[in-house]
Amino acid sequence: MVSLCFVKTRTNSDRQQNTDELGQTDKIRTNLDRTQTNSDRQNTHTHRTEKNLGSRFRRIWPNLNQDAISVDFELAVHNAIRIVFPESHIRGCFFHLFQNLKKHLSSANLLTLYNTNPEFSIHAKMIVSLAFVPQQDLLEAITILENYLPNELEPILSYFINTYVGRLRNNGTRAPPTFVPSSWNVYTRTINNEDRTNNFCEAFHRKVQLQLGVSHPTIWKFLDELQKVVKLFDGQYERFVAGHAAPRKRRKYEEADDRILNIVNRYEIGTVIEYLRGISHNLNIV
Repeated sequence: MVSLCFVKTRTNSDRQQNTDELGQTDKIRTNLDRTQTNSDRQNTHTHRTEKNLGSRFRRIWPNLNQDAISVDFELAVHNAIRIVFPESHIRGCFFHLFQNLKKHLSSANLLTLYNTNPEFSIHAKMIVSLAFVPQQDLLEAITILENYLPNELEPILSYFINTYVGRLRNNGTRAPPTFVPSSWNVYTRTINNEDRTNNFCEAFHRKVQLQLGVSHPTIWKFLDELQKVVKLFDGQYERFVAGHAAPRKRRKYEEADDRILNIVNRYEIGTVIEYLRGISHNLNIV
């Protein structure tokens, strides 16, 4: 599996928060919709650049034939992959799915409540825990969750459904979601012990940033320091080729993975609410 990470520079529109619109459910939903509109506008502007980048990647590596490509939740990137690598399955990073939920909690002025109220935090994380439900049971699980969550989370759940499942139309059909469930569902990945995130790619980014030591290096400094980081990772790869064990996860992450796998393996036992609560208890350390 290949992991592609794209870094998008924040714009002034990303930083603007209209706090006067927060506090009432209808105004919260308006703010969430505006945030999504700004994101869609940026995706339109970046789609051509990322498509060209993907095409160049294909020319550099013409024999690439990956079953899956792990990426963040950027619509332009997903669209570019479908065009340039149509044979590959897109796997959205669960960590970034979780982060997107927290961003919308912040937009809805609910992040303080999330950080200070344990029960509210569990309820909020149950929304993103839907990623661990088998796809064929997703719609039923959403219906059950809608009747369980507190009213404060109704606009957050609506955002999640509209973006990742598809808004329910008046005629009973669903509108196409921004990101199809197959791209973010991690039930099968968990059962098969496959990566749910592309955090290893993010770790490479952090290593490069630390090596640079500045936010805006010259192109020559960037290339020089990038070569040093690549040389370091090449050395680690050669150790792996030579038979050395790959670096292990920290113990708390391994234990969380084990608990999540136990919960997923017991999916048929208990209720949907118990299942989602069980997953959400482990998401802070995933």
